[in-house]
Amino acid sequence: MLLELEITNFALIDNLKVEFQRGLNILTGETGAGKSIIIDALNMVVGDRADREFVRTGSNKCRIQAIFSLNHTEDLLNILNDNGIDLEDDTLIINREIHVNGRSVSRINGVIVNQSFLKLVAEYLIDIHGQHEHQSLMNSTNHIHMLDAFGSNKISKLLREYKEKYKSFLDAKKELNSICNNIQERERQIELLKYQINEIDSSKLKVGEDEELEKEINILSNSERIISVVQGACNDLYNGSQYIPAIDLVSRNLKPLLNISSINEVLKGFYNTIEEIQIKIDDVVREMRAYLQQIDHDPTILESLESRLNLINNLKRKYGNTIKEIIDYRNKINNELEDFVNSEVRINKLEGMINKLEIELKDISVKLSTERKLIAVSFENGLQDVLKTLNMNRVTFTIRFEESLDYTPYGIDKVEFLISTNIGEPLKSLTKVASGGEISRIMLAFKTILANVDKVDTLIFDEIDTGISGNTAQIVGEKLREIAEKHQIICITHLPQIASMANEHFLIEKNVVVDNTKTTVTRLTSKERVNEIGRLLGGELTDLTLKHAKEMITKAKKN
Repeated sequence: MLLELEITNFALIDNLKVEFQRGLNILTGETGAGKSIIIDALNMVVGDRADREFVRTGSNKCRIQAIFSLNHTEDLLNILNDNGIDLEDDTLIINREIHVNGRSVSRINGVIVNQSFLKLVAEYLIDIHGQHEHQSLMNSTNHIHMLDAFGSNKISKLLREYKEKYKSFLDAKKELNSICNNIQERERQIELLKYQINEIDSSKLKVGEDEELEKEINILSNSERIISVVQGACNDLYNGSQYIPAIDLVSRNLKPLLNISSINEVLKGFYNTIEEIQIKIDDVVREMRAYLQQIDHDPTILESLESRLNLINNLKRKYGNTIKEIIDYRNKINNELEDFVNSEVRINKLEGMINKLEIELKDISVKLSTERKLIAVSFENGLQDVLKTLNMNRVTFTIRFEESLDYTPYGIDKVEFLISTNIGEPLKSLTKVASGGEISRIMLAFKTILANVDKVDTLIFDEIDTGISGNTAQIVGEKLREIAEKHQIICITHLPQIASMANEHFLIEKNVVVDNTKTTVTRLTSKERVNEIGRLLGGELTDLTLKHAKEMITKAKKN
């Protein structure tokens, strides 16, 4: 249910807040007062394309906020949960800002959402029917959905089963087409994958190999320098050249220090240190000589190592930044290759699956069609009965079934509503009904018989009374009041017969304040309602029109 609508800087509205109630909410006002602006704002907040022309002159942006109290529908709750939108006290707040530069921002309970998601959520909240916007009724593709909604308690399980089978059927056909439609491309892919796998396998890669190669290449590239430096150190430390070897200098001082080391601990410490230096020189020279034996500065070995590293780097450029990534890629494409090679087996399996699903679809769709035709009889009778109460006594309404050549998401039925509004006239598509008054009443009749199954809690009617008057208007008002027992109705009207049925009555006015035109909405008191309905009756308020207005309101309360 729509609890509150707040509009700021939208068209002629600078700041407006309306609190709606359950039941029948009526909005009236003079022609041009801005009734259509309210509908425009409602359409905008539930996902219509943003139009910066609605931003009030002199403002940077407009803002519309709608607060809904939710009836717990499992589908809507799942949608909200899946998108991280939390509910608090079963309340949903939709906020939309439209900037003068055309940018639009929508939020649901504070979470920014895109326009398509906003429209999806709005489908569960509100149904807006404008004077020229009976889209669902006037679009024959929607007729099957309306019929299914009417008979949902009988076919919902069957329809759900059909949709599951139909999705599996489409998925299998899509996969089969993908495999079969491009044999040349498939063969090309097989050859490419084989080449890549062979190129990687023949290299016999090992994780970490590239790092080891770089170390070895670095050593071999600097072998002459290493040998020169290390050999020089060995000579200076042990063999001697133009200088006395370091080991001899250490040894020369070791024995004298030994002779005096017993005098005190300091001298003994000197001796121990020099002895350690001698041992360390022996050790390091031995290790350096062993290291020199390992260095091979053969240029052919260096060339071989560099060639191997170049091969690895080339593979990196093609298949991954590291050897591990190359190996992972190889395993991945090997699985793809197996899928391609085994595709013949998959083709046979898919063909068998499709044949089986087609048989199942045929069986379910025939059952669906049979049930729909039974439901259609009740739908036809129920709609005609309601239309008679709306002063359309000569209407003939029927539902035409045609069998589709292909399976559709809803079975094999093509459904279209046909109607004749006068005796002797042939049945024709409902989409070709021309009279505004007839369209409004037919749409109201549909809403009446679908009221028990319609999941949308709030229905908006913009000038449902187009083309009707007198007793018919009275009947339409009573019918709106009847629907309002199970739905929240917000109705814009100019007929007193309909306005008198209101549970809540709001007056829309346009006023000029300091050279600015503003639209306001006021909830009317009982006395103000009498005056407004009197105005609707005759324009000029007289004792007679006010008396008549009171009688209409009193009569409506008794009904």
